[in-house]
Amino acid sequence: MKFYTTHGEFRVGCPLDKWTDEIILGIKSMGLEPEPGPKLEGWVREAGFVNVQHKVLAIPTGTWPLNKNLKEIGAFDLLQFLDGLEAISLRVLIGVRRWEIEELKVFLAMVRKDLKNAKFHAQHNL
Repeated sequence: MKFYTTHGEFRVGCPLDKWTDEIILGIKSMGLEPEPGPKLEGWVREAGFVNVQHKVLAIPTGTWPLNKNLKEIGAFDLLQFLDGLEAISLRVLIGVRRWEIEELKVFLAMVRKDLKNAKFHAQHNL
């Protein structure tokens, strides 16, 4: 899952972007698919299903959307990332990518700051 924005301050190369790149590389190196979304339609068709409809949903991260429903979805998405950030990072970045713990602690502080930055208008596809 890569983050992006259509009208915010999120930039390629920021800590949040680097975090997703590192997580994706680490998960791939374990032989797993870190981004199954784009492949789901093909997998379902290969399994023999017909009349398959595929829709990409842009999910906001944070409470920046003006729409009440999207604001609530974004709030829950932000909580999920903040709650799981350390656990997935320890497993993938320390256990697989061999980062040092102190390096990771500093890096995750920057990632959390990015996640909480409402001006980023960060979103990802589901």
